Amino acid sequence: MLPSLQKQDEADECHCAEVIGNYVYVAASTASEQSIVCCYDTVHDIWSTLPPIPTSSDIQIGSMCHIEDHLYVIYKSSAPYRYNIATNQWQSVARSKAVCDLSQATFCNKAAAVYKSCIYVLYGQGEVQEVEDEYGETFFSPEVSVLYCFDPKKNVWEKKASTKTPHFGSSLFVVNNNLCVAGGSGSLISSFYGEYVLAAVDGPDGDAAAVEVYNDQKDAWSVVKQTHIPPNDLGAVEIEERVYFIINSFPVDSGIRIPAGEVYSVVLDGWEDLEKVETDAVLCYVPLKTENLTTEEIDDNSSF
Repeated sequence: MLPSLQKQDEADECHCAEVIGNYVYVAASTASEQSIVCCYDTVHDIWSTLPPIPTSSDIQIGSMCHIEDHLYVIYKSSAPYRYNIATNQWQSVARSKAVCDLSQATFCNKAAAVYKSCIYVLYGQGEVQEVEDEYGETFFSPEVSVLYCFDPKKNVWEKKASTKTPHFGSSLFVVNNNLCVAGGSGSLISSFYGEYVLAAVDGPDGDAAAVEVYNDQKDAWSVVKQTHIPPNDLGAVEIEERVYFIINSFPVDSGIRIPAGEVYSVVLDGWEDLEKVETDAVLCYVPLKTENLTTEEIDDNSSF
């Protein structure tokens, strides 16, 4: 665990993180709901704050990723920006049609990933359904999501295939050189005071969204059957004969591998501590320097 971001007086809530070299970049919000990006120097143990992004500062950053010496911030409802690490400057990025043309119900699935030198972002839409009850509660019904590809060399977006099933709050990541989407919800999402929360309403198809893999040659998604995953509350999914835990929209590689031809479910015993991860915690992979650690400390940290 890194030293508390609370050392940065402005930061109040974290949303996502990205590691570039010896630096951890964290997208956060202030108490006044202003979006900022903080940077942690893992070598010198110092927090700092990047220059303000030249856009509406009250729009939450959905995800971040990087290509070479640029950090890209993807918003839920606004055009992306990129940060030049060398010059310490922000630069606007071409707007995608997902942001420009789709309805106000458009949202970013907190899903962006670098794949084959391009940035892929999964945008979704849905329908708000009002329920007449004493709480004035509404529900959001997600629809299938649309994949968009951004070419940083051309500064252009290209629309790709839609997913086979609905996704809300899902994660986009690469496994065995394949683009995958997992986690989040595929059914109704309850809404309180205009803020959608990932507490899906029980439905006949279950709460969890399906796992899908993208084929860039055919520009098509396919659903991955979860034949080796037993019922669990750990966010466990099966992808490419590997077991991942989707924790707070972050894919954690468990190290569990499923042998070819296996007919039994994997055993998830021993991973119960994942349920104790705080729901507002931001996860990321950080290179572990083992030269100053004992063998016991290395074993304790080897899973993350």
